Amino acid sequence: MEAKYIKLIVPTLLIAGWVQYSPAVVAQDTIGTANEAQTIAVAMGGFDPTSYFSGDLPVAGQQNIYHIHQGQYYYFASIENRDAFVANPVKYSPQYAGHCAHSFSQTIERLGDPSVFNVDKDGKLFLFADKGAKEAWLKNVTEYKELADKRWQIRQENITKYKVTF
Repeated sequence: MEAKYIKLIVPTLLIAGWVQYSPAVVAQDTIGTANEAQTIAVAMGGFDPTSYFSGDLPVAGQQNIYHIHQGQYYYFASIENRDAFVANPVKYSPQYAGHCAHSFSQTIERLGDPSVFNVDKDGKLFLFADKGAKEAWLKNVTEYKELADKRWQIRQENITKYKVTF
């Protein structure tokens, strides 16, 4: 290989390595990915939680229209949707903080995929890690919901019990 090509390749590789591992790029790669660690807590992959209740497919929210609820950023497609959420976050928030409902009932904490969901007859939003988890949940909703609800209650009690204030 000629020297002039080596002079071009080495700096290019160094820059590519720096960009690949820079914190800003790593953070962008992990936001909104359902089953990977998230460096910024963006709820539901950035989808507007109120859009799940319109009967249509969920809609992506806008980063400049948001509300922070229970330590997570929720993005909204409109100010009206944000205001509806702020007025009643219990109605629009996914159950189990967006964890896969079926996995949560089995004592496994996996984030739910915002494109795999179910709104039940009581108007509760459940997310699932994949279609298989959703299908399993729907075959025995009563039992799995009871297990997940008990686990969620215990988790919330432990968070409150060991909460540290400064």
